[in-house]
Amino acid sequence: MAQLNTAKFLLNWFEKFEKKGICDAWASMKWLSLHAVPNLRNFLSNTDSPQDIRDWQKLSKLQLTIKERETLEQYFERRLNHEPVQYIIKEWDFYGRTFEMEPPVLICRPETEQMVDLIISSIKSQQQQQKTRDPFSFLEVGVGSGVIMTTLACEIPNAFGVGIDYNPKCIQLTQRNLQRQGVPSQRYELLQSDILEWGRDSKVCKRFANQFDLIVSNPPYVFTREMKGLDKSVVEWEDWRALDGGPHGLDVVECILGNSFWLLKNSTLSSVWLETHADHAVMIQNLEKENKFLTKKKLILTRVYSDWSQIDRFLQFSLLQA
Repeated sequence: MAQLNTAKFLLNWFEKFEKKGICDAWASMKWLSLHAVPNLRNFLSNTDSPQDIRDWQKLSKLQLTIKERETLEQYFERRLNHEPVQYIIKEWDFYGRTFEMEPPVLICRPETEQMVDLIISSIKSQQQQQKTRDPFSFLEVGVGSGVIMTTLACEIPNAFGVGIDYNPKCIQLTQRNLQRQGVPSQRYELLQSDILEWGRDSKVCKRFANQFDLIVSNPPYVFTREMKGLDKSVVEWEDWRALDGGPHGLDVVECILGNSFWLLKNSTLSSVWLETHADHAVMIQNLEKENKFLTKKKLILTRVYSDWSQIDRFLQFSLLQA
């Protein structure tokens, strides 16, 4: 065992993070430290800045082994290169479960967790009102790491999910996360497919015609012109195609909405849930007024939900009834 001034060691790295312009410098250092050295939990767990540490003297006396220090230095060096914490520690928590993460698959965000919670509450409320335990089927467009699909499967015991993604890495990672959370293989199906190539006569739409109670997606919705303004940990590491939604952020959103009528069950309870850009709710409402954007797709915008920052983030659509 080697005696190290742990407090000074951590502060020195925190200062390096700040000088390099690392986003969420203290949070990055905290999560990497906790993953590498569990004994730091009592000192760092509930801190948002160095000022929140209550006992610097005790932290200074905490012993780090040579191996622990080497691991921390490796982690911190990678973070200095703007590599996301989630890729460094190879996992992240979502809705109370720990999921495997790997580059360049899109990293799950807290906002998505909020959308999933809204969906689960909606499904359970419908099932209670209908007093039914009939099988519930859903489609996720763009599974990424599989956090949405896996969480819905775990929280809705009678659910069957189909997940699609253009990226084979996403399909493989989702498969591992479903297995990690103990979801039986007979309760899901994963397909490599690109929704930009879908249409009424496409293989996917024909195979799954009118089969789903719900379609959900956290699609690429960033405006192309905004991409360069994102943090380096995003633009240099995460899959651009999972982020860039085109000139108005609607390229994939419109594909999802345009194919939903063929895929949803013909029911007043069928719905589409999307996480979107802050401007999309108003944009879609204006497009509907101008050229029947949704009516042509036989959909209506049922409700707009705000995220924790009071940004219109989640859109719920339902079928337009004749």
